Amino acid sequence: MDNPAYLAGAQVISAAFNIPLDRAVMKMNNMRNILNPATENWQKVALALGWSGWDVGLPYFGLAEDKPVLTETEKQTKKLFDLNKSDQVKMLLDLGLTKKQIRALTKEEQRVQEIIKLQNKKKDGKDKS
Repeated sequence: MDNPAYLAGAQVISAAFNIPLDRAVMKMNNMRNILNPATENWQKVALALGWSGWDVGLPYFGLAEDKPVLTETEKQTKKLFDLNKSDQVKMLLDLGLTKKQIRALTKEEQRVQEIIKLQNKKKDGKDKS
């Protein structure tokens, strides 16, 4: 039932013979989306109440795709990349780097990696105490 041709065929049958086969195909697609773990709870409720997948931000036909699950390190890295340069520099100063050391970190990726390294070092130092 992942092929939209089934819905198209059902709509032709519905129009030609006045048999609501297209509604059955759409209901089946809604039920599949309700049972899909990638669909959010509010979307499941709306689908159960009769809204179409398209109305609640799901693909026009087929199932919602699984969202990638980020690890804690990936979440931390993403947050650091979202900061602007001055915030990254302030964070590096707070972690004990000198302005000369910070100037050597010319690229954002270098600054982010240094922040992560220093935060992990600080965390490991607290854990051993």
